[in-house]
Amino acid sequence: MDKIDWQIIDILLRDARTPFSEIGKRIGLGKDSIQKRVKKLTKTGILGTPISIIDAKKCGFEGIINFFIKLDMADPQIVEAELTKLPYILTIAQTIGDYNLYLSSFFRNVGDITKIIDVLKNLKGVQSYEMFYHSADTANPLLIPFVSGNPENSILYKIQAVSPSEE
Repeated sequence: MDKIDWQIIDILLRDARTPFSEIGKRIGLGKDSIQKRVKKLTKTGILGTPISIIDAKKCGFEGIINFFIKLDMADPQIVEAELTKLPYILTIAQTIGDYNLYLSSFFRNVGDITKIIDVLKNLKGVQSYEMFYHSADTANPLLIPFVSGNPENSILYKIQAVSPSEE
């Protein structure tokens, strides 16, 4: 990779829909050169599938709730497997330190938060947890990344799968 590749990546990170002709004008290369470079960056795995961003607030979410979870068992994968069944989960990650897992989820209302808390309270292996949340505002919009691939792993798929009668 050279300086031009980094410039192309920078432009595409800001707007993945930027036409190759526009990228070429900004960098000083022709459209065909940009297209070849992007194809090479994609083929080598440096560039992946572009993502679209959806405003979660406009989709009815009020904020994001985050949990730090302490387990009393050695294998957090069992707890992870149960937590991934919840509908609005953004991230579940194993951590190093005082807690074993980190969970991040959208919420529409207090009822959504209560559901997660109820699952944590009744889930074997969960010793304790701490949580914090932040609400959507104009300075910190809630954004949903939509990545193509297996739809069952997409938060949008999980959101659509929960009908209003289930909430």
